[in-house]
Amino acid sequence: MRDERVSGTGGGSGELVTVHRVFRREFGLLPRMVAGVRPGNVERSELVAGHVAELVQALSAHVRAEDELLWPKLRERSGSPATAGLVERLEGEHDQLRILLDRVRVLLPMWSSAADGRTRDELVATLSEATRVLEAHLDAEEAEVLPIADQHVAREEWDELGRAGVAGIPRERLPVFLGAVLEEASGEERSRFLGHVPLPGRLAYLLVGQRRYRAETTTLRSGL
Repeated sequence: MRDERVSGTGGGSGELVTVHRVFRREFGLLPRMVAGVRPGNVERSELVAGHVAELVQALSAHVRAEDELLWPKLRERSGSPATAGLVERLEGEHDQLRILLDRVRVLLPMWSSAADGRTRDELVATLSEATRVLEAHLDAEEAEVLPIADQHVAREEWDELGRAGVAGIPRERLPVFLGAVLEEASGEERSRFLGHVPLPGRLAYLLVGQRRYRAETTTLRSGL
């Protein structure tokens, strides 16, 4: 049942699914990207490690935003034990992700500075497991929970969640992150997402972020 106390509910999870697509794509590439760095190639390991660190930071902020701003609302407003159970399961999956991302954070500086094969292989294994957990989690969230969330979360609350989700991204990197969001977006998704970006942010993307994102992805994905 739709929560009548919340105005403007319905369909607000679309931007969240668009962001999920970014995490699916980028984390899906990371194991191969790291595995492709030859032992001793510190210049390449530093470059790739910086990219991994940025994605880990972005995903951590996204997870924290859902934990603080989405799950409590669903638990309170749905009044459904089944929904509460789903939320509890997703929270547990977030805990799994945190453990894996924390391990990535430990491994990254060691591998970045030495580009040794042993640390690289452990990092690849950890990223592969994190990607597996992430994919299963996003599948469940999108299929089982977001349709319920659209009944109970207001448009302005979805916007608040989106702002919190990018809070961990340095301001100067936001136009580049926008490039990642828009890479596979449909025309409708692109218009909808850009509609929530302030004019200065849109200009920064068009003038700087778009070109920089293309250059960075070309370099990072070479050889994949």
